[in-house]
Amino acid sequence: MKILVIAPTFATYTMFLNRVCKQLAANKWEVHWASSDFDFETRQTSTDGVQCHRINFPRGANPLDHWKAAKELRALVAEIQPDIIDVHFSAAMITTALAKKTSWPPILATVHGLRFPNQTGIRWLIESSAECWAARRMTKIGVLTDDDATALSRYVGSNVFRQPVYGIGCNLNIFDAARITAKQRAAAIEEANVQAGELVFVYIGRTIEFKGYALTMRAFLEAQSKIQNLRMIVCGSRDPMHRSGLSDEEERAVLNHPKISHVGWSNEVQKFLAVSEVTVFPSRREGMPVNLMESLAMGVPVITYDSRGCREVIEDESTGLVISKFEVADLRDAILRLAEDKRLRQRLSDTAIEQRDQFDRQLFVDERISRFEEMLSESANSTTNR
Repeated sequence: MKILVIAPTFATYTMFLNRVCKQLAANKWEVHWASSDFDFETRQTSTDGVQCHRINFPRGANPLDHWKAAKELRALVAEIQPDIIDVHFSAAMITTALAKKTSWPPILATVHGLRFPNQTGIRWLIESSAECWAARRMTKIGVLTDDDATALSRYVGSNVFRQPVYGIGCNLNIFDAARITAKQRAAAIEEANVQAGELVFVYIGRTIEFKGYALTMRAFLEAQSKIQNLRMIVCGSRDPMHRSGLSDEEERAVLNHPKISHVGWSNEVQKFLAVSEVTVFPSRREGMPVNLMESLAMGVPVITYDSRGCREVIEDESTGLVISKFEVADLRDAILRLAEDKRLRQRLSDTAIEQRDQFDRQLFVDERISRFEEMLSESANSTTNR
C-alpha cells in the first residue's frame, strides 16, 4: 500500500507523525511525506523508510499561495499514485481540497482545532466557508473535540467523526517523572535559575496572546507580589504571526523580572516539568493541547481556561483548576490557591499520575492505522459494487 501524509511543516513529522509513518513503513507500506520546510534541502530524502517531498504549504489564508501549493500537490499525487491520503490541519486541508481530482484515492483529514467557531462577523463567514467547503471534499474528516464535531457536523454532514482518543497523545516514556535523572533536574534548575525554596510554576507554549501568555505574566506578577518565593519558567518562544498581548513596557518588565525565567523553545520540556509544581496555560483556542497531557503524565497539575481542548484534558478540581473567566484576577487567585495549598497540589498530582495511561501516543497511532485500513476496505468494496 502507498500512503501520502500531508502537513504544513516538517515539525509536525518530528513532533508526532513520525511514529505513525515509521510503523506503516515497518508494516511494508510505501510511505510518502509532503510538507514545507525551509531547511528541507539539508535533510535526507528518506527518513526511516519515509520518502519526503517539499511543497510550500501556506499557514495563512492567502488564496494565491494555496493555489500554488495545490498545483504542486496535484503533480505529486499524479507521480506517486497513493492508495490513501492523510492530511493534517485546516490550512493543508484547504490546499488539498483545491488540488483534489475525481480520480484521487480516499482522503482522511484531521483538523487539530477548527478556526471558524472562534471567529465572528466577516472572519467567521470567510473561515467557515473555507473550512466547511474543504471538509466536504474529504472522504472523512476527524476532529479532536466534541465542540468541533458539533460545529462541523452542522454544516458538513456524516463524513465528520470525533476521534475516540485524546488527540495525538504524548510520549509516556519521555514524560515520566521516574525516568528524569538527577543530572536533568540539575540542568533545568541551572538554566531556569531556580533558587532553593522557590515554588516553581511553568508556562509551556508559544508566547502569544491567545494562548494566554500575557494573561499568565500579569497574573503571576500579581501573585508573586503576595508570595515572594514564586518562580515562573517560560518554556517557549514568539511566533511572528501573532502578538504577545503585552505592551512594550510590560514586555521589558517581564523579561527583566528576577523571578521569571525565559528558557526559550526546548527539546527537553520534561526536565523543566520535573522541577515544576504547576503548569499554567490559560489558552483561549486549542485543538487537544499536548503540553497539558505531558504535564499530567509527569504528575504536574494544570491551571487552564475553560476553552475547547483544554477542558477535555483537564478535569476541574481533579487534575487541575479550570478558570471560567479569561481575567487576571481569576488566574491570579488560582495561582495563589495552589501556591498556598500543598495538600491540594499533591491530590491533583496523584490523580494525574493515576490517569496518565489514557494519554499514551500509541493509542493515536493504533487508531490512525486502523482508520486507514477501514477506509481502504470501504473503498475496495465500493469499487467492487459498482
